[in-house]
Amino acid sequence: MRKTKVAFQNVAVIGAGGFGTAISHYLAELPPDRHGGVTLYGRDIVVIDSINSLHRHPSRLQNSQLSPKIIAVNSLSEALTNADLVVLSVPAQHLRTVLRKAQPYLKPNTILLNLAKGIEIEGLNTMSEVANQEMKSTFTFAMLSGPSFAHDIMRKKPIGLTLGCQKRDVRHNLQVMLTTPLLDVKTTSDIRGVELGGALKNVFAIAAGILIGCETGDSLAGDLFTRSMVEMREIGLLLGGRWSTFSGRSGLGDLAITCTPTSRNFKFGQIYAESYDANSPSPHENSFQTTIEQLGSRTIEGFDTLGAVYKISQRKQALTPIIQALWQILYGHELAPTNLLSEIRKLDAQRHHEGPNVLSILLHELIPHIWYRRLK
Repeated sequence: MRKTKVAFQNVAVIGAGGFGTAISHYLAELPPDRHGGVTLYGRDIVVIDSINSLHRHPSRLQNSQLSPKIIAVNSLSEALTNADLVVLSVPAQHLRTVLRKAQPYLKPNTILLNLAKGIEIEGLNTMSEVANQEMKSTFTFAMLSGPSFAHDIMRKKPIGLTLGCQKRDVRHNLQVMLTTPLLDVKTTSDIRGVELGGALKNVFAIAAGILIGCETGDSLAGDLFTRSMVEMREIGLLLGGRWSTFSGRSGLGDLAITCTPTSRNFKFGQIYAESYDANSPSPHENSFQTTIEQLGSRTIEGFDTLGAVYKISQRKQALTPIIQALWQILYGHELAPTNLLSEIRKLDAQRHHEGPNVLSILLHELIPHIWYRRLK
C-alpha cells in the first residue's frame, strides 16, 4: 500500500456512546503521522469529565482504560472547528439533527465518515441521502461498516471492515489512516451497498433473537440466516446496492455476528419474546417496555430500521417474508412472537426453489428496480 500524501490534521468524533468512544480510542492510539489529534464530542458533561480526568467512560466500556490522547468536549463548535475529518457515531434517527447543528462549524471540503447503521423512518432515507440533503457546503461522504463490536476494538482483537466512498483519493487516505495489523480495511465505491447492509442486518438480528427467545432450537439459526441473506440482497439491490457488497463484510459478515447474543438487536428480540405475556392487558406494549428497561437504552437501530424498510417493501410490493412478519409483531401487534416462524414460512411458501435461476439473478442485477419478487 503506497504512502498517503495528506494526513488528516484534526479528527472530530461526534457521539460518545460505546462505539464512538471505542473508535476515538483506536484513532488516538494510531501512529502520530496518521493525523493531528482526536476530539470526542458528547452531550453529557459527566461522561466528558470522566473521559478527560479518569480516561474511562462512566457507563460504557467500563473495564477499559481510554487513551489519554483523547480530548473530550461537550461543545459542538469546539469539536468541529478546523476538523477536516468528522466521524459520525450517532444513532441513525438523530443524524439529520446533528448535521443541522453542525453546519455553522464545518469547514468546506470536510470528509464525513459515517458509522451510523440505519434507515431514516421519516423520509425513508439512507444516511448518505440525509447528508446530501442537509449539507450546505462541499463535503465527501464515506461509510465504514462491517462485523465489529466496541469491546473488541478496546481489547485489541482483530477486525475487518469495509469502507465505502466514491472518491478514490479519499478512500485511499482513509484506508491508509485506519489500517493496522489489527484492523484490516477493504474499500469499495458502493456506498449504498455498505450502508444498506449495515442497516438491514440489525432487522434480521431481532428476528433471530425472537426465535431463540421462543426456544425454537439451535438448528433453525442457519435457516433464518440464509433466508435473511436472500431478503438483504433483494432489498439492497432494489435500493441501489451491489450483489458483491452484500456478500462481503458489511453484509454477510456483519449479519453473522449481529445474529448472536452479543448484539443489542439480538438481545432486544430475545428479551421481547421471553417477556411476552399473551394474558396481560397490553402484551406488546408491556413486552417492549420490559425489553427497553433490561437493555438500558431506547436506541435499537434494528427496530427503527424495520419501520422504514417495511414501508419501502410495501411501496414496492417486494416479497420480504421476514420483514413483513416481524413488522406484524413489533409494529402491527397482530402476531405473538411465537407466531413469527409460521408467518415467515407461510409468506415464503411461494418461493419453491432454493434460489433463483441464472437468468433471474442476471436480470435482478441488471435491472433491480424492475426485476424482483413481489407480494402479488
